[in-house]
Amino acid sequence: MTTGELLRAAREKVGISQAKLASLTGMHRQQLYRYEKGINEPELPQLRLLARALGVEPGDLIGRDG
Repeated sequence: MTTGELLRAAREKVGISQAKLASLTGMHRQQLYRYEKGINEPELPQLRLLARALGVEPGDLIGRDG
């Protein structure tokens, strides 16, 4: 799975919207959309914020293409 797919799966597992996750992390919803679609990859500080908000380890959100 890609990072975007893992991010989306983790977000859906805890049952929150992109808007709610954006609010919890201080990010823009559009930024989260781009991460989930694989348009952009989160850098380590953003990855840590996302992981903390989703209750997972940052490594759980690092995917592999292919």
